[in-house]
Amino acid sequence: MAIDPASTYAQQTAIKSLYDASKLANSSMQRIASGLRVNSAKDDTAAISLSSKLLAEIKGIQQGLLNIQQMQAALSVADETNSIIVNDLQSIRSFAVQSTNGTNSAHDREIFQIEVASLKSNADSLAQNASYNGLKLNDGSFTNKATQMSGLSSDQVSISISSSRISGLGEYYSLGTPHLKAGTAGNTAVSDVTSQTVVIAGNSSASINIGNGTSAKTVANSVNSATETTGVSGLASTQIKLDNLNNLASSKAISFKIGTTSISNSTVTSGNLSNLIANINAHTNITGVNAKTGASTGELILYNSDGTDILIDDFISTNTADSSVTLDVTSVDARSGNEVGSAITLTDTISGGSHQTTIDSVIAIGQVELSSHEAFSLTGHDANATKLIQNNTINTTFVSAVDVSTEVGASNAVKTIDAALNAVNEIRSNIGANINRLSSSANYLTKIEIPKSKAFSQIRDADFAKETLTLTKAQIMQDMASAMLAQANSRAVSMAKALL
Repeated sequence: MAIDPASTYAQQTAIKSLYDASKLANSSMQRIASGLRVNSAKDDTAAISLSSKLLAEIKGIQQGLLNIQQMQAALSVADETNSIIVNDLQSIRSFAVQSTNGTNSAHDREIFQIEVASLKSNADSLAQNASYNGLKLNDGSFTNKATQMSGLSSDQVSISISSSRISGLGEYYSLGTPHLKAGTAGNTAVSDVTSQTVVIAGNSSASINIGNGTSAKTVANSVNSATETTGVSGLASTQIKLDNLNNLASSKAISFKIGTTSISNSTVTSGNLSNLIANINAHTNITGVNAKTGASTGELILYNSDGTDILIDDFISTNTADSSVTLDVTSVDARSGNEVGSAITLTDTISGGSHQTTIDSVIAIGQVELSSHEAFSLTGHDANATKLIQNNTINTTFVSAVDVSTEVGASNAVKTIDAALNAVNEIRSNIGANINRLSSSANYLTKIEIPKSKAFSQIRDADFAKETLTLTKAQIMQDMASAMLAQANSRAVSMAKALL
């Protein structure tokens, strides 16, 4: 057998191979045991930095999803609360509508008001006390609450919920002043409304142009055509009172025209205008004008609900003896029911058996009411009585002040509740929009979490198939290196014995 003097080199080579195989085996075993490809900075310096950033982003997304769920839960509580408040408002409105019916007695309306007061108290209690995790939701204090949707400070949504307290739900409104214009003796009355331009500033601004002779109806229609821009709606009505009929002889009648429609030969007395009411209402489908008894049977209320001018023309009586039959016409504020301005007296004077030329015509210009469930302002108003919008005073009436114990109060309550319903529905719409926005954000975060988690796994997690194969290879290399080391050692011993 030959003696290899370089056997020590073979030993060194075997030892190095054994060391490398052991190192490779240890690395693979560590990765398989921990499940991680990168267990320390020395494993992959760049991967440590990148994986750390990815992990922060992933954890931020996961917490953001939890934050979204929490905020959506709070918004859902607020929405359910508002849903019940809407139910209470609808019930109040039903009582208000019921109370406006003329068949109800004063006692009936007092009972309605008791029910309304209870519903108002319940609605306000809900708005005041609804909460989530100790935070009030519907009382107006839940403002600018951030929803953090990831680890980035800029990635957040600010959410506010408007108050549903009944002390702030209701109607903002501005009232024009209705008025009368008498015709000159023997001539038909003509509207004296003069032109103006009014700017309504609500959600946004819009100009309303009012021409000469324009009716309240036309103005209200113009306002309503801009409601989507301003958030302000227009309501028009015309109402007048007829009373103080004097000097009509017994069993005699009066006649006049409403517009061009004749209301003929109504046999009435100063204390009872019932026949006139019946004759007017018989022509309502033509004139658009209704009649009802006022405070007494000697008082008559004429009204329409669209704001068309009411023209009374050619007032005359069937008196034959010399006399002056008179009838007072007074404008009425449709919202309050109060008289506005001075009465105009229509006169039929009989002298020498003939009817004289007198003031026998008057035109009633209606009232424009601008309203919204939010504050607004007016410019271009004019104090002149010939203008349909004479002031820029914005009045308010809220649900907390609703009173249905009178017919007028009940009628106004309907307007207030309608405005309040619009306000709460708008709040609910905003809540719904925020919930949907958060849902969309959650969908996005869920989708981007997947590729980021995949990338993080590829960087940090061990490939078990690969590492198992590497470990097997390393173990074989260890066995072979050990065998070769033994062989090298055997040769070295042989060499030593030969030298000795």
